[in-house]
Amino acid sequence: MKRSLWIGCGAAFLILCLVMSSPAWLVSDLVVKQLPELKLGTVSGRAWRGQVDYLQYQDIKLRQLQWHFSPTGLFRGVPLAISFTNPAKVTALVGVAAENTLRLRDVEAEGNIAELMGIAQLPSMGFDGVVELGLVAADVSPAGCVSIAGGVTLASLLGDIDGIGDIAPVSAELSCTNGQLTVVIDENNPSRVRGQVILRNNGRPSGNIMLSPEKGSALFKSLGLFLGAPRNNTDFVMRF
Repeated sequence: MKRSLWIGCGAAFLILCLVMSSPAWLVSDLVVKQLPELKLGTVSGRAWRGQVDYLQYQDIKLRQLQWHFSPTGLFRGVPLAISFTNPAKVTALVGVAAENTLRLRDVEAEGNIAELMGIAQLPSMGFDGVVELGLVAADVSPAGCVSIAGGVTLASLLGDIDGIGDIAPVSAELSCTNGQLTVVIDENNPSRVRGQVILRNNGRPSGNIMLSPEKGSALFKSLGLFLGAPRNNTDFVMRF
């Protein structure tokens, strides 16, 4: 019995060593077969540590992505620790679950608004700034999000509108229902920005956002020019 156990452990260890020492391109081919929607550029390195010059999943394209094997992440179903700096600075633990579902854990990201809007094929309308993302967990399928837990923060905002920088920082909680991403804004911010926005699978938002900047401030006057008189002389409402 002991001998059989030692033989089994030895065989498992040998297989693990072979996999870990395999060329990265060999493993990437296996991944692409599991996720046909995934497109990869030139792959270099080994299975346990390597890089690819670009990775594209549906409309999302990442450049200079690096990864390494995470022993602790393996027991959570996310065996790869990844990082990249374009189009945003991102670190995350990644794995693949059933039904071609991409599993993400411990995601930290930071990027520029104008660049991210361009990637999403949305007009930036002259706005820029910094947005930060922190996800405890997220599962994404080809049909859309399956589940998500975390938040996003508008750390800074720039634009040609007087007082626009006074809006940030603004934080929001993220969740997913029926494949749709829900963003609930925390009103604990300088201009009392609050509301809820739902991003449908087609990328179109729906919901409303309310802003209540200080009366007489540059932002209050600017919003009055663009949105008209505020409700109750206090609240500006944007509906999608």
